Amino acid sequence: QCAAVLRWLRQLDVSEPFARRVDNVPGYDAVVADPIDLGLIARKLASGGYAAAGAAGFAADCRKVHANAAMFCDGSPAPDDAIVYRMAQVLRASFEHEWATKLAAAGAADA
Repeated sequence: QCAAVLRWLRQLDVSEPFARRVDNVPGYDAVVADPIDLGLIARKLASGGYAAAGAAGFAADCRKVHANAAMFCDGSPAPDDAIVYRMAQVLRASFEHEWATKLAAAGAADA
């Protein structure tokens, strides 16, 4: 389920700013202590990095993409940051919807 959700997220137009690590953005590393992006999540998933934490760890990392964007963009006067924040909100809402759908389908299959 995790791989399918990640593939679905990565094809969304709003996912582009979150596809890879944030580099060359002044102040980002000072504000965001634990950076995460969809590419890192994909690599972690492919290498078995969620074996211990399971689907909950995967979901937490997906949510952290939004949380990091919110943390960095909150109160920023830069117009681009407001756009990225809105894209992060859409990505988070899309993730939550797709995740709930997959969990419900998995639960129905188990019943």
